[in-house]
Amino acid sequence: MTLDPRTIKGRTALSKMLTKLFALWKLNTRDQMVLLGLGENSGARLTTYQSGEPLDDNPDLLYRVTSLLSIHRSLRTLFSRNRELTYNWMTTPNSVFEGQSPVEFVRKYGLRGLGGARGYLHEELNGQHNYIEAEHLKDGHLYHINARRANRGIWIKEHESFLISRVKINHVYLFEEMHFDLHVLMGTAKPLKEIEQSPFAIDRLNSACKNRDKEVLDYLMANSGIDPRTFKKSEFIL
Repeated sequence: MTLDPRTIKGRTALSKMLTKLFALWKLNTRDQMVLLGLGENSGARLTTYQSGEPLDDNPDLLYRVTSLLSIHRSLRTLFSRNRELTYNWMTTPNSVFEGQSPVEFVRKYGLRGLGGARGYLHEELNGQHNYIEAEHLKDGHLYHINARRANRGIWIKEHESFLISRVKINHVYLFEEMHFDLHVLMGTAKPLKEIEQSPFAIDRLNSACKNRDKEVLDYLMANSGIDPRTFKKSEFIL
């Protein structure tokens, strides 16, 4: 059955589903309000939903509710044999969310945090976990990566990120892209294959961005297929 949130009937059904979901997740009133984006003085609004009244016709609220229901569907599929994990996942600390529970993550980042949690589960559900996990990476080694801004990166264990050469509007500079598993909002890098050990010491790599290390930048550019001759010297952000 498809629910149309544009109608009172659809929003009433969503309200009832939401109330049941919060009961399954065993969330207290404060956490429920955080997930719905309600202010501290909006307890009465939450009570009306719990009594079966339709959700407000508010795009932000409806996005949050549909996201929460999507998260629940993903959890039921991913942990179909573990009901306890399905219902406790939202309140259980997780390294993907900076060591916080998903609820606390949403408290910190708001709508972006909720979207991040939903997106993370969507990726897991669709079997896109075909990359190397952080614990199996070698410090200081160059990897072929799938990232928002690069296809090659040196793994920096201390920073939990890849050192990359980033190109932006005729500028090229060193940048750090976090591993996808280690930060659901900021992490975009998925390592696909180890290439080689980089020729640089770990201590040097740890401070390469800060020191604007041109040799490290040149190494990454060469391995990324970027011809430094296409950039004027003044265009390097070093």
